[in-house]
Amino acid sequence: ATVEMRDRLVAAGAALTFDLVATARSEGRLAVDLDDDAAVVSMLCGPVLYARLCQSREPSDEMIEAVVDAVLLSTVSAQDD
Repeated sequence: ATVEMRDRLVAAGAALTFDLVATARSEGRLAVDLDDDAAVVSMLCGPVLYARLCQSREPSDEMIEAVVDAVLLSTVSAQDD
């Protein structure tokens, strides 16, 4: 039952993040062309889910902003290579 609940939580978070990435792209708010949405969603969701599930803490706004900045910077760096 616990694994089932975790799987539903992860799927819901990933679906929301996929939607946010798609919306940001369609509205022109996403400055970089992200080739692999699944990888980007994993990079965005991973730290947040880890904080919630493994550390039993709510991620701060500052932490989420740092994660988004790091992911966007890493995708820009990868495209420059």
